[in-house]
Amino acid sequence: MTNFDINRPEFLDGPRVRSHEVEGLRVWVKRPEAPRAKIWLALQHLLSRLLPLPMLRPTVSSGGSLALLEESKRLKDFAAAGFYVPVVLGVNDRMMVTQDAGIELKSYIHTAPEEAAARLQQAAQTLGQLHRQGLVHGRPYLKDFIWHASSQSVGFLDLEENPVAVMPLADAQARDIWLFLGSCAQFFPHQTTEHLVALYDNYAVEAGNVHQAPLRCLVMWLHPIARMIKKCGGAKAGKDIARALASTDALACIFARLRGSQKT
Repeated sequence: MTNFDINRPEFLDGPRVRSHEVEGLRVWVKRPEAPRAKIWLALQHLLSRLLPLPMLRPTVSSGGSLALLEESKRLKDFAAAGFYVPVVLGVNDRMMVTQDAGIELKSYIHTAPEEAAARLQQAAQTLGQLHRQGLVHGRPYLKDFIWHASSQSVGFLDLEENPVAVMPLADAQARDIWLFLGSCAQFFPHQTTEHLVALYDNYAVEAGNVHQAPLRCLVMWLHPIARMIKKCGGAKAGKDIARALASTDALACIFARLRGSQKT
């Protein structure tokens, strides 16, 4: 849609992110937000200083109108590269307005659990295709993927975090797959590691030259910590910690498999 007027009074009220119906079109309005301090962010700051892992550097949005402009640009870059993302209808220093693009993949899987394996495989492949083109999502949790029913395709949304601003592309892409696998763990309560390894394989086929060095470094430093956390009651850890442990375990298995294949 061209010439869409985003300067509507109703767009200035309500939650920071809110949907509206405008002349039969569903749109989403996102207003800027200042970054908020979180325990996980503080832990990331600490880990990034203690461990030589660029991919653990905090990547939260800088907030304010510049963050909206940056996200708008990244959405347009993704669209130009052929990926399905919300269409940006307009952006200014007060808001960004996008056209509704579908349902969050996480929500869709909850409504159609029988499709979980197929949709997660599709998401892994799409993330691999993104990386093959030299792009990075920044926070590829399942709630940041879109399921577009009519085209049966997976896309991306919420590109607020841009990790290449604080780390090399290889580390940023490695961080993407680590976060993605952790987000998928919730749908595999049994044989979690095996399922996550399979998703990584789906991803790697599409990504091509996977940046293994940052992932190997991550496993080398975090896997011993993960084992220690499990021994000390990892089952009681919060969701973010539990998912990070699951993803790290899966990557450790992947690299153990690679070492085994190199010996034969």
